[in-house]
Amino acid sequence: MNSNVDIVVEELTKQVAELSKERAIYVSLATQYKQELEAVKRELEELKNVNKNPAE
Repeated sequence: MNSNVDIVVEELTKQVAELSKERAIYVSLATQYKQELEAVKRELEELKNVNKNPAE
């Protein structure tokens, strides 16, 4: 019985490690996406301002 518990604990430990890895990847991609989105928003605002005040 004890070996079954050890196997279950080992398997759950592996699953937790894999989920942690996947979460880290997700957070990294979400952070990158957010930074890129903010850069695009800034660029859009700059273009809007250029169009409001052309050739000053």
